[in-house]
Amino acid sequence: MSFGADLRTKLLGLAGGRVYWEYRPQNTPLPAIVLHEINSPLDQTFDGPMGTQGERVQADCMTKTKVEAWALRDAVTAALIAPGMTGATEFQGGTINLRRPVKEDTPDGVVHTFQIDATIWWCAAVS
Repeated sequence: MSFGADLRTKLLGLAGGRVYWEYRPQNTPLPAIVLHEINSPLDQTFDGPMGTQGERVQADCMTKTKVEAWALRDAVTAALIAPGMTGATEFQGGTINLRRPVKEDTPDGVVHTFQIDATIWWCAAVS
């Protein structure tokens, strides 16, 4: 697996398992989490890539009500900063850079979204 697949797996227990990269498929029910890769530098020395990498990710926590958005925001925040192993990725912890609410009127009603911008420190598990 990769960092992206393992991060998605780490969050699958939230939002009814509806965790997607890039976009939420049309007509997918809420709540849902949509992940976006913001910055994926390859930290390295003159000897090559370092083991620990810092990946910047945005998680959009999408719900039908503001109260649900707060709850999902808090659960996703806790998961993003928590260290632990998921798949072949050792998540070493994360830093929340920004959390902001967004509200959108849609034909199906209002969608409340909390955008979480986080830097996640990780490395591939050594076998």
